Amino acid sequence: MLGVVFSVKTLNAGIKLMDAFMAGSASITLYNLDLTVYRVLVFPAPPAGMEWQGITYITEALFDTDTATIEFALRALTPAPPMSGAIHVAREDGTTLLSKNPGHLAWASDVGVNESTPVFAQNGQSYMLIHQPWSVGPVTVYTLPGTLPCKDCYGSPIPYGIALGGGSIVDPVSGMSLQPNPAHDELQVSFDPLGALPDAVSIIDATGREVLRQGMSGGRIVLQVAHLSSGIYTVLAITGMERIGALPLVINR
Repeated sequence: MLGVVFSVKTLNAGIKLMDAFMAGSASITLYNLDLTVYRVLVFPAPPAGMEWQGITYITEALFDTDTATIEFALRALTPAPPMSGAIHVAREDGTTLLSKNPGHLAWASDVGVNESTPVFAQNGQSYMLIHQPWSVGPVTVYTLPGTLPCKDCYGSPIPYGIALGGGSIVDPVSGMSLQPNPAHDELQVSFDPLGALPDAVSIIDATGREVLRQGMSGGRIVLQVAHLSSGIYTVLAITGMERIGALPLVINR
């Protein structure tokens, strides 16, 4: 029985129909609009103790550079509590491209990115966000297309403290940037003058403990960080009691 018209807008062949997804299925069929079969997407075996519960991001190029094959993302869940989940990306023949168990697609509204999807674009590059473990931080960021190498496996103590790699990264919500990063003695924190400016900037360590806080009234501040030990920290932009931005900071002695 045919289900809904699935939004597979990245397919060069256009919109298709798709079978209604059934938990525990081993495959799913895509149909042309005249109801002839277009492709059959074969599911790999689910992780032990789980079953496939959903399919999303059916694409010809997003997850793999081979445009002759279709790729898709699958979500696996345990059928009963305690709940756990996994994310699996595969080609149409069932070949695995990425498997994260535990794993949960991190909707960008959950992690401070001004989008509503775990797959988003920034500066012409596409990324996918996955929570590890289930439903909590840290968040891993994967570059697309290709075989999904980890762009920045930064493990934040807060779920939305993600980064997109390199020393010139900019938080996509607050417009915050850090220079230099890694830092040694001084850290310059700057904000997009067209955005909302925070009341204060805070630095927390890997345990979530605040190690420095400084108020600000403009778009730029210089923090003295010579007293901080080498390691990974999180810089937070704060307005009132709300955290409006977060970026990772590396202190390198």
